[in-house]
Amino acid sequence: MPLFVSDKEYSLLRNDAALLADKADAFIRDLYKELDTVRAHANVASITAEQKYLSLSSDLLKLQSHNSQLQNSLRRRLSELANVQEQNSRIYVQCIRKDGEIERLTKELSELHKSKRQLVELAQQKDSEIENQNQILLKKDLRAQQKNLKIREMKPMMFWQGIWNIPS
Repeated sequence: MPLFVSDKEYSLLRNDAALLADKADAFIRDLYKELDTVRAHANVASITAEQKYLSLSSDLLKLQSHNSQLQNSLRRRLSELANVQEQNSRIYVQCIRKDGEIERLTKELSELHKSKRQLVELAQQKDSEIENQNQILLKKDLRAQQKNLKIREMKPMMFWQGIWNIPS
């Protein structure tokens, strides 16, 4: 049984070889056309696939280049971050030192204020003592001046009375 005609047609055309050959030729031509169409579609698909491959390859190269740039940028940023963290650590240590120094200076200042207060109190005490001494000395001086005044007042009287001998 041939593939290019149905059983019914074959039984009708079995005796006419030329018509059967024409039908076979037409079937073969159709098969060749279909084969050419399939090949054309396959070529188009192959070309399309190749273009897609080239495009994807180009995209892949671009992405790999971009990835490389990003990796380099990441390395630089990580290096910068490490530097900043190191600097931050140094600053933190400096802050701790400065805090310690501030605390030490604050204690020294407190002690200086305490010493100053003590000196001021001592100075006030000494001023008070000096003031008392001055008052005592002023009283003594006043008494001495009063005594001298009395003596001066009494000298002429004593001189006349001969009690007082004044050297010249």
